[in-house]
Amino acid sequence: FLLNKEYCKSLDSDISTENKNKIVRNLISAVHSIGCVVNLVFAYYTGLEKWRTIAVLYSMGYFLWDTYLIIILNYVSEFPYLIHHFISLHIFEYVLFDNYNTSFVMLLILYGELSNFPNYLVYHKIKKQSGKDSNISKYKSIKYWKHIQILWFVFFRIIVYGRYLTTLYTLVDSYVLSIGCYTLYIMGIYWTFGQIKSLYKDYYTDNLVKND
Repeated sequence: FLLNKEYCKSLDSDISTENKNKIVRNLISAVHSIGCVVNLVFAYYTGLEKWRTIAVLYSMGYFLWDTYLIIILNYVSEFPYLIHHFISLHIFEYVLFDNYNTSFVMLLILYGELSNFPNYLVYHKIKKQSGKDSNISKYKSIKYWKHIQILWFVFFRIIVYGRYLTTLYTLVDSYVLSIGCYTLYIMGIYWTFGQIKSLYKDYYTDNLVKND
């Protein structure tokens, strides 16, 4: 609540209220992602149960909060995220109760969260610029970071994460978890194709600025 109230005040007055709320939610998601990675690194390399518990409860709190917002505020366009959130909650539940090969599962979560890092910056830039007059320098900046975003995501979520999925079914003792991880992987591929299509449409079609 405080983050929403104070940060919104600092945003440009010509940014719509809707976009201000989206910017704040994106910032909260970024903070969660960074915290999740830090917690999982400590949990993975120290092997301490308290770090594993902190990592799990920290992220489960975020996913429950975001699920609540999507349902209560009826964000219909974000309903597909509920699939991601429910799967993520089950994965963290698996880690919490120290089931078979928990360290391997934590590694999967770690790479999954790492793959999201540039997404928050790109989304922030787009929403801050939305509705404003076009600016060639900001246009170039978003174009540059969208390329980084896609390459980063493909490396961590498609290549690295995908490499571990080839043996996933032999390394965990939960069919539900295995199906969930494969589902997230497929969703990641679908998202990647959507981003590539959007990048081409926004920056490489004839009707856009050519002097960049």
